[in-house]
Amino acid sequence: MKRNTIGCLATAVLFTVAQAALANPGEKPVKVYVDGLPTHIAQEVQKHAAEGETSLKRYLDRTHSLHRLRFEDVTQPRVQPVSNTGGLTREPKKHANDYK
Repeated sequence: MKRNTIGCLATAVLFTVAQAALANPGEKPVKVYVDGLPTHIAQEVQKHAAEGETSLKRYLDRTHSLHRLRFEDVTQPRVQPVSNTGGLTREPKKHANDYK
């Protein structure tokens, strides 16, 4: 009797896993804009975007605390390019007394 119960449970688990894996097989790839992102993050975003919108949203939700990326950040083109200078046009003052 135990063997039969274990077999039924194993079958149910396998069925559930297979159903979850095939949940959205027909999703279309999402176009993403990864300019300015580090290479390893850009590769992961592109990989999940190729799998579909659901996969990309889940990845971004899971890694939001690390990378601070939202779905809109990678699916919409940037209005202004990222600059390496940080927006500074001149060297900042070195002491508070320099400001008058």
